[in-house]
Amino acid sequence: MTPNENYDPNDGQPAAEPEAPPVADEAEGRVAALEGQLSDLNDRVLRLAAELENTRRRAEREKQDASRYAIASFARDLVAVADIFDRALQSLPPEGAEASPETLSSFAAGVRMTERSL
Repeated sequence: MTPNENYDPNDGQPAAEPEAPPVADEAEGRVAALEGQLSDLNDRVLRLAAELENTRRRAEREKQDASRYAIASFARDLVAVADIFDRALQSLPPEGAEASPETLSSFAAGVRMTERSL
């Protein structure tokens, strides 16, 4: 370079030679960026794994709750049927007594209603 090429007319000082960034600095910057991406992706994987586990637990809990509810509902229905049968048996005359056709007809109607409720 000639002395005139290095001269900066703005400050009266010779202009500094432009420096090219070293390859090592570029590589370090790229490594740092990739490490940041890796850290972000690892964090995302951990969060997704935790979310998957929470979803699995929630589904299992809902399954158990549904099973409990179904059993309770079924038991409640059976208790209602047992009550109907008890009332039907109470409507019969005592043992050894003659049952009238009206009583037997009423009893048969009650048994049919119970059958429909099942």
